[in-house]
Amino acid sequence: MTLGILAGCGEKLVPIKTAKVSGTATFNGKTLENYKVYFYCDQSDAKEPSTGIVKADGAFSLGVRTAGDGAIVGSNKVWLTYDPPVPEQTAGLEVAWNPPPPKVKLPEKYMTMETSGLSVDVPSSGLVDYKIDLK
Repeated sequence: MTLGILAGCGEKLVPIKTAKVSGTATFNGKTLENYKVYFYCDQSDAKEPSTGIVKADGAFSLGVRTAGDGAIVGSNKVWLTYDPPVPEQTAGLEVAWNPPPPKVKLPEKYMTMETSGLSVDVPSSGLVDYKIDLK
């Protein structure tokens, strides 16, 4: 799938070729609920990561510009960060919010592109049931 979307102020987004990517993410066999999965193809001129939130069952689906549009085709660096849902608040009545701790504590090394050591080639046919099984 090739995407190119016009942005405001006469700027044009760099066209990208994406492919569907979905799978599961676990650490020591436990699902990484509320972690955000990142795929980043640094060969792409777009310089946009694809992301997806890991659900309670460990499943995730990636999107770059729209939910579920996949990841950029090519070699991608992979990492995860904890990203719990923020509760809705009423304007003018905001209260301080402390995020709950993750159910599964992921080692820091997996939480940055530079240190995760994870990468995957995304083919134009996409990746279905891709497993991120960390130890």
